[in-house]
Amino acid sequence: MSEICIGGWWPAVESFIVFIVTNIVTHAVSVVLPSGADVKFKGTMIYASILLPAHLGDYAFHILSRWWKHVSSRWAEKTSLGAKLATLAKSCVGGESLEYAVVAGALAIYVPPEYRDLLTTRWNGVRNYQKVVISEKDICFTKVKGYDKGRKHPRVLLDARKGTKTPFFVLPPSTKLNKKREYSLSPTSSLLPQVIAILQIVVSARQLWINYDTSIAMVGLASPYLVVIPYIIMTLLNFVANGLVGSYSQVVLLPNPRISMAEYRLNSASEEAGSEKRIEDFRSWFKDNYGEEVENIEDEDLYRESRQMAAFVSTIYCVTGQTLFIGLLTRFRLGIPSHAAWYLIWVYFPPIMRHIMTRVGRIRILLRRPFWELQLILIPFKIITIVLGIGWMGGLTVLEVELMEAMCQTTWSLSVRVWILVGSMAYLGLCLLYFGGLSIILLFGNLNLSYA
Repeated sequence: MSEICIGGWWPAVESFIVFIVTNIVTHAVSVVLPSGADVKFKGTMIYASILLPAHLGDYAFHILSRWWKHVSSRWAEKTSLGAKLATLAKSCVGGESLEYAVVAGALAIYVPPEYRDLLTTRWNGVRNYQKVVISEKDICFTKVKGYDKGRKHPRVLLDARKGTKTPFFVLPPSTKLNKKREYSLSPTSSLLPQVIAILQIVVSARQLWINYDTSIAMVGLASPYLVVIPYIIMTLLNFVANGLVGSYSQVVLLPNPRISMAEYRLNSASEEAGSEKRIEDFRSWFKDNYGEEVENIEDEDLYRESRQMAAFVSTIYCVTGQTLFIGLLTRFRLGIPSHAAWYLIWVYFPPIMRHIMTRVGRIRILLRRPFWELQLILIPFKIITIVLGIGWMGGLTVLEVELMEAMCQTTWSLSVRVWILVGSMAYLGLCLLYFGGLSIILLFGNLNLSYA
């Protein structure tokens, strides 16, 4: 037994668990999530970010893009360099102004059915997993079809449960609110995630430094300690996004006294989108309904369709950052070629897979074909997904075994059958952990709601 694991199994298992928690699990604390995301969505995304560190990277870049558009619009308004720099500094610090909630995608408006298809390609819609808060004193509340009334008074939580679209759209980041009114919305504190992110980066960098001579320099890409690199790269991104943009526990619906709650329905209308007349009609409707709250909306946000570049930029960032990091540490020395190949598949699978899934989503929107035709067209993408998924699981299995070998200070010789068995057990364990953890999260989430 001592030859299999020098020093004993329990110290090795303990070291393995500590390594996973301090270098990988803590990464989940720093991930950037949409404002108002419900418990189920948060649990799923956090779990996915632990297994796939590049997951949610496109959303972090989406948030940074909104911040950049906000800063650019305010920068262009100032004439002196001092005023421009002051605006930039203020945008980096943030605050409790509702204008910062606009940047974070936490301020939305109700849009009637005739304008929803117009805004679909221009503004971001509020999804069914986001909670919307409405003030009862501003809106006559009756009942909203497809929504549940929360128990908190005097505000109403609207939690969409049918479909993926809601009648609410997030205001563009360059929107200017009317300064005649006082707005205040406190974001949730990001101090703890920021501190944990720094600690995780320091601990992971220390792991690489300590094991450089004994493992990384000797076997190169076959070193199991390189597993921390994707998490360092994504934690840095999340650290910047959390520092520049606040996080909010709900999406606030800008009050519209002209609309009763009976009009807040989920139906949609299909009309010709993008015509100049419809854009001007919407501008007039918006001014009539929200003119007292919003000072202006820039023409670019109405006449130019938004380009979803976040997923592409996220892929470039992950691939480039990981390649540079790996190259500096290993100089691409293979060590054990088979193990190095599995590691590379595991590293590059998440960002590439995210990019493929984004392209598939765009294809579905652009083709507008019947369901069965779309399924035939998407067969090659599904095959690629399955192959990459098997490779990712294989890479994860190799990394797990090699980490345990490092903790046991020995080397195991496993047959193909044993490798398959270990991989299958790891996959089963991940599934059980996901469904069990999600069930616990939902249970405690429902308990919290029932006692609120």
